Amino acid sequence: MTSRTVAILHGMAATILAVGLLFASAATADELRLPFIHSWALMHGSIFFVFPVYFLLSHVALRPVARRLQGGPHQASVPTQHISLLAISSLLLSGSGFLIPFVGSVLGIATGHIARRRCRANAELSGSGFAVAGLVLGYLGLAYSFYAFGMVSWVASRHSS
Repeated sequence: MTSRTVAILHGMAATILAVGLLFASAATADELRLPFIHSWALMHGSIFFVFPVYFLLSHVALRPVARRLQGGPHQASVPTQHISLLAISSLLLSGSGFLIPFVGSVLGIATGHIARRRCRANAELSGSGFAVAGLVLGYLGLAYSFYAFGMVSWVASRHSS
């Protein structure tokens, strides 16, 4: 298999595994009747914080399988790449930006840009895709924060008189 095909299969398998973990944890929370999980918190927490964590865990867990699919004995001399911790931090911080407005998004955007620059400069670092996902989530979270702040301010100004 080509490395691009393996990368696509790796990403799809990690996504499927993360969705499965998300459904399993939601079913467990429902079965245990946890009182602090309600629909709004579950929706926001699952989509923007729990899912990226599950995806990262799935991606890292499936990495040995992807390496085995990618290389045979003729590709044994390929140098190993390390996933950038800044890229992972960018994705996690950006996801938390929906739970902690402004702060998580701004930190996720900053670490995402730094991680992309470092991944381009250092061939031994991978994780540029994680950094891009962190940047997208960070900018969406920042826009969501401005929207939520504007709506709360507008409602407060309409009902204060």
